[in-house]
Amino acid sequence: MTRRAVPRFLDWLRDGGAQLSKLSVQETASGRGVVATASYSAGEVLLRVPDRLLLTVKAAEARPAVAATLQRARAAGVHRNSGTMALACALTDASPECFYQPYRDVLPTSVDHLPLFWSAEDISLLAGTPLADEIEDRRGAIEADCDALGLMDPEPRRAFQVAEALVLSRAFDFDEGRKRAMVPFADLLNSNRHTRRHVDFSYEDDAYVMRAVRDGAAGEEVTDS
Repeated sequence: MTRRAVPRFLDWLRDGGAQLSKLSVQETASGRGVVATASYSAGEVLLRVPDRLLLTVKAAEARPAVAATLQRARAAGVHRNSGTMALACALTDASPECFYQPYRDVLPTSVDHLPLFWSAEDISLLAGTPLADEIEDRRGAIEADCDALGLMDPEPRRAFQVAEALVLSRAFDFDEGRKRAMVPFADLLNSNRHTRRHVDFSYEDDAYVMRAVRDGAAGEEVTDS
């Protein structure tokens, strides 16, 4: 990620109508995250991202390259998790005119912290646990998706694996699961198991809305779980 990637991304959000007046992207103790630039109160809206900026399954499937890729996958007999596959394909679509390019530029390229990419040695320590079984199942599903898409060369195969892992770990579900999307900026928030979450989210008036669930201070990292 280049030095200009984050400012360009923030400009893209604001130009698209997003509201994030009290939030900034900074380096935190847990890596890159979201920090409050001013104090806020419980119930206050901290982020609003209009529908046109959300990378929804519908928007992904509307891209010609993605539609063609999905058609090949379905012809190969892959029908499961079509929404996840569509979003992952959109994230790996390298078209220079892609509307979501400023967003894609700030997504992480290293996903070694995700369980799907843990070493065999690390996973062996989980032997017999539900998490180990889940990791094995998800790895198998992603490998099957790559095979169905004809991704045999290591570089594009790895790019799709990373994209699908990002979708699985970052996508939001709205409207009782009927709407799934990648939400620019919201997915930059970190989790912190040592403290109560700062925010909750909903889908209101054709926009993703993130509200504070407790008071927060300027300079404090904002976490979502």
